[in-house]
Amino acid sequence: MATAPFSRDRVKGKVHQGGVNVPFIVTGPGIERGTTTQALANTVDLYSTLLDLAGVGEDPKLESVTIDGISLAPVLRDPMAEVRSFAYADVFGPQQGQIVNRKAIRDERYKIIRDLRNETEEFYDLSVDPFEQNDLLQGELDVDAQRGYDSLEAQLEELLSSR
Repeated sequence: MATAPFSRDRVKGKVHQGGVNVPFIVTGPGIERGTTTQALANTVDLYSTLLDLAGVGEDPKLESVTIDGISLAPVLRDPMAEVRSFAYADVFGPQQGQIVNRKAIRDERYKIIRDLRNETEEFYDLSVDPFEQNDLLQGELDVDAQRGYDSLEAQLEELLSSR
């Protein structure tokens, strides 16, 4: 069930903010209670973060494996630290009786959602539209938005071409 401001197509299992923007809560030595950060993070970062916090390197058997995660330890030490310039999410396969193939990439401000099956795209300014109600591609992009779009689009193309 979805509640406002989210609709059924923008909840868990989807690439809109209602599906991918979730709290990440950490406690432990050196973590000041009540501290928050807006640093970008992804679940793939947990592996690298745990290895870093444990003070061990990656398993030599994994040398040929690409590790997409980045350690979040710097953010745990300093909430103002930034370790990631973008976060990526995708959903593909059968879902509610249809095959979906959606990709999303965001930076601190902007987000692109691409539906590869339907060949559609959406673009949002999350700083003023955190619930993704105003698709900027429905109008003309200003200079900042165009720069943000171009940067994210290039990063998304790089990611998709390397898979």
